[in-house]
Amino acid sequence: MSLRPAPLSFTSGGHTIRLEHFRAPHAGPQPAVLLLHGADGLRAGRHYHLAAEVVAAAGYHAYLLHYLDSTGEARASYSQIGRNFPVWKDTVRDALMYLRHQTGIDPNRLALIGTSLGGGLALASAAEEARVRALVTYFGFLPDSVRDSARRLPPTLVLHGALDSVVPVSNAY
Repeated sequence: MSLRPAPLSFTSGGHTIRLEHFRAPHAGPQPAVLLLHGADGLRAGRHYHLAAEVVAAAGYHAYLLHYLDSTGEARASYSQIGRNFPVWKDTVRDALMYLRHQTGIDPNRLALIGTSLGGGLALASAAEEARVRALVTYFGFLPDSVRDSARRLPPTLVLHGALDSVVPVSNAY
């Protein structure tokens, strides 16, 4: 497959945020999926890029968000997650707004796919953003703010292994 992503950027919180666009193969407005990597960042291997290629090949515009750009990190240290989580969530919100205005995107069909830390960000963002119509989280966690105050979530698929030693499965309930 190996599609070349189109590099894009937008501004969030005064920082330039990179975004890689893997185009849907069909003409006309298509749904968009924003993919959120885990704490390992995007330098840990090609698995996030491969996931974006698969999503694009399935007929969606796939966007891989470099949300750590908002705090100048290549990977998220566990000691920084609590402090930086609100900044990263704001970056996800700004990315969703940016996507709504992109050519070829159906602004009424946006989805989030998050892995681990990205799954927590996806859950927190989807709880606040009505424009998110579908959510998938891979071994993410349910942030306290979502558990305590969420009034809505879109249709959601949670995938989590019972033996996960990094993010215990209890965090997904």
